[in-house]
Amino acid sequence: MSFLCGLFKNVFLHIQVIFQIVSGFLFEILWSVYRLCTNVICFRVMADRIENFDNGERALQQLDESIMNEPEYQLPEPTAMMSARSYKAKFVELLIAKLKSLIKTLFARYFKAIDSYNRLNVTNAKLYRENEKLSKSTVSLPKKTQG
Repeated sequence: MSFLCGLFKNVFLHIQVIFQIVSGFLFEILWSVYRLCTNVICFRVMADRIENFDNGERALQQLDESIMNEPEYQLPEPTAMMSARSYKAKFVELLIAKLKSLIKTLFARYFKAIDSYNRLNVTNAKLYRENEKLSKSTVSLPKKTQG
């Protein structure tokens, strides 16, 4: 009878140890899945930022076309007997004001884009390091389960 009790006690202890090992592996796997999901979300954020840069490039092309073609940015021919001073006051100064405003807007957008680009590079580097770490931990998981 005491032999049977000792046997059950040993089996119970072994089951307890096995449960602790398995729960540890499950925790590691779930933690890796959680980090992977976090990285997927960060990747989608980066993909959205890249798409925004593509949209910005298209907007710059449209702006270039509008500056070259729209009458708003073209100087009209002076009328007959118009003085240089009145031509400058009526047309040239207005065009220069529009162009200055446009340049200010472009510089503001440029610096915002540079800032976003730098943040994107930081996020990309972070994701790369995290991916490398996950790859190494994923490779080591089968070794831990065998050993």
